Amino acid sequence: MRDILKSNFVRNAFIILVLISLALGFSKSYTSYNIDNLDFALSLGLDVSDTDESKLKVTFEFTKSSIYSPESNGNEDVKPIINTVEASSIDSAINLMNAHLGKEVKLSHCKLIIFSEQVAKKGISKEIYTLMNNVQIRPSTNIIVTKSDALSYIENLNPTIENHITQYYEAFPESR
Repeated sequence: MRDILKSNFVRNAFIILVLISLALGFSKSYTSYNIDNLDFALSLGLDVSDTDESKLKVTFEFTKSSIYSPESNGNEDVKPIINTVEASSIDSAINLMNAHLGKEVKLSHCKLIIFSEQVAKKGISKEIYTLMNNVQIRPSTNIIVTKSDALSYIENLNPTIENHITQYYEAFPESR
C-alpha cells in the first residue's frame, strides 16, 4: 500500500513539474515582438532645444516598409518619416518617442547619428557614452557633426545615386 502511495506521489509531482515548466516556457509568447510593435530608426539627430538650452532636441528618422505601405507598389522607395522630441537625455527622448508612437523604437538599424555644431561645442561625451552603452547601436554607425542643425540635415538628405535611403547611408562614408 505504501509503494502505491509513493508511486502516485512521484507521478503527480512529475506531472506538476512538467506543467509548471511548460507554463513558464510559453509565458513570454504574449509579450513577443513583431513588426507591428516595433519602429526602426534609420538616423538620429541631436540639436540644442529652442526653448531650453539644457535640453536636447532629438530627431528620429523612420522608414515605412514598402511591403506595408499603400502608396508604394514596391518599385520605389517610400519617403522617410521624421519625428522630433525635446528631452533632457537621449534615453528620455527614446522613451518619449515610444509613448508618442505607441511602438518601441529600435536603434539596431540606425546608420547615422548627426550632432549639430551647437551641441558639439557644448560637448558630446555624455551622449557618446550613452550611445556606446546602448546594445542596439552598431559599431558601424556613422557619427557626423554638421554646421547646420541636425533636423535640417536629415530633411535635406537626398540620395540621388542609391534607390533606398538605407543603401545611401551604408555607402555614405565611402563617398568622399
